Amino acid sequence: MVVSMEKKVNKLLDVIGLGIKTPTQELVKNISFYIDNSEILGVVGESGSGKSISSFALLGLLPPGLRVSGQIIWDGQSLNLTSDLIALRGREIAMVFQEPMSALNPSMKLGFQIAEVLQCIDSSKSKSIIKDEVIHLMEEVKLPRPDLLYHSFPHQISGGQQQRIVLAMALAAKPKLLIADEPTTALDVSVQAEIVLLLKQIIEKRKSSNRPLSLIFISHDLPLVASVCDRIQVMRNGEIVESGKSLDVVNHPKMPYTQGLIAAKPQPGIFPKRLPTVQDFLLGKPIGNELATKETWSSESIFKINQLELHYTISDGGFLNSTKTLHALQNITLNVPKGSSLGIVGESGSGKSTLAKALIHLLKPTSGTILFENKDISSLNAVEMNHFRRSVQYIFQNPDGALNPRLTALQTLLEPREISFGEDKNKALDKVREIADLVGFSVHDLNKFPHQFSGGQKQRICIARALMMEPKVLILDESVAALDVSIQAQVLNLLNDLKDRFSLTYIFISHDLSLVQYFCDQIVVLNKGKIEEIQSSIDLFNHPKSSYTQRLLDAIPRW
Repeated sequence: MVVSMEKKVNKLLDVIGLGIKTPTQELVKNISFYIDNSEILGVVGESGSGKSISSFALLGLLPPGLRVSGQIIWDGQSLNLTSDLIALRGREIAMVFQEPMSALNPSMKLGFQIAEVLQCIDSSKSKSIIKDEVIHLMEEVKLPRPDLLYHSFPHQISGGQQQRIVLAMALAAKPKLLIADEPTTALDVSVQAEIVLLLKQIIEKRKSSNRPLSLIFISHDLPLVASVCDRIQVMRNGEIVESGKSLDVVNHPKMPYTQGLIAAKPQPGIFPKRLPTVQDFLLGKPIGNELATKETWSSESIFKINQLELHYTISDGGFLNSTKTLHALQNITLNVPKGSSLGIVGESGSGKSTLAKALIHLLKPTSGTILFENKDISSLNAVEMNHFRRSVQYIFQNPDGALNPRLTALQTLLEPREISFGEDKNKALDKVREIADLVGFSVHDLNKFPHQFSGGQKQRICIARALMMEPKVLILDESVAALDVSIQAQVLNLLNDLKDRFSLTYIFISHDLSLVQYFCDQIVVLNKGKIEEIQSSIDLFNHPKSSYTQRLLDAIPRW
């Protein structure tokens, strides 16, 4: 364990020797850390490193059956690890979670959800005063048209706005410490930058008040944390392995684990042939500096899209039940070269996933044509459509939602082969073993159920299942967004290996431009259903043509 030798002054929270155990496992191993008033502390590490469970301990949110030890000193006062912490929850220490929709009640209007927090704090306040305070909180977190949003439901606003509502709820009691647990992971790069800037502005604004605010920012993205935080502590296997000032940690990392976390995240404008992983650094493997060769794809197009339009007719929900037309895609014309990796980027609502679903005929275009291998997919008969669906496989963002929890990995991989190819079980098993070996699974692993795998392993199962269909195209819709940076690197390296082996074409959708520029040959930038520009990844990062693209590039975290 690394103990920081920095001078500790004006401490709001001091955690000494925190340990968390189950009867058979030590989850957090005697860690010590502190946070000052108005300070931002970053906590970084992979899934299972102990980041979130340590923060839950500060709020008394640990599940029963865990043994907690150590000492917590809050604002100069030593606290009991159970009853005293519960008393701090909400009023003194608040938390913002990763997924805002799971923190919001879908049946309650947004204004009432924030008002509910204020009523719990002071039930004597009148409804008009509470409404004024709710509007003020919405303004503080920079929500547009707070009077309108007050009467809106969670599903009627964007993911970034949902996160701002959750932040307003957390700030309602004017806590002294805010814990943000992966608050920007699912957000696109520009909204992520807005939320990060907002948090910094709120902390700066409250410095001069009688209730200054401190922030613990938890993430697996070290570059993002470095752009936000004053200090960073890096966690691995329940221990703090490195800590210090943000710039010192990212510019001069001492531990191989920290070095791996930094190197695994692609940097804008740099195109390595292979991404290094944390495991490479831990094992002391030599890290190659070979750069990728771009623009080597075929001149033949596997997809040709011409003047594609897709419109939705939606109800305004009013008394007269009038409708309006939403132009989800407008005049989309592009070719996908055979054997290339095409990136599709843009903010939430730009039409990325809509375009991908139109390509596989899950959504029917209003007008325009989509040709696959020079055949119009709208004119395919049933047999041809089945062949097309085998040739173009879709890998979704959340593997938990894509895998049947009642089927083992083996059953999951056998099922498409038996149904689509009509193979006997022995022949299908041979194919399963071949594909499983390629994606890094042993025969023993295949007998496990989805809940027994990590997030990265589950995504590998989804990739393996797609490969069982012998596809020509893989559409990857935010398929590495929720993974740790090191697991992202492993999956992207795997996809590059598979591309060469099977001559695959990739359509890669992501809000993370640093991943897209590394992985893709060409990039399509979408904005409100229209193509802003199409360029090679090198040209787009060096010479963006659109101010919208430049804004997306400017939002990439740098230190």
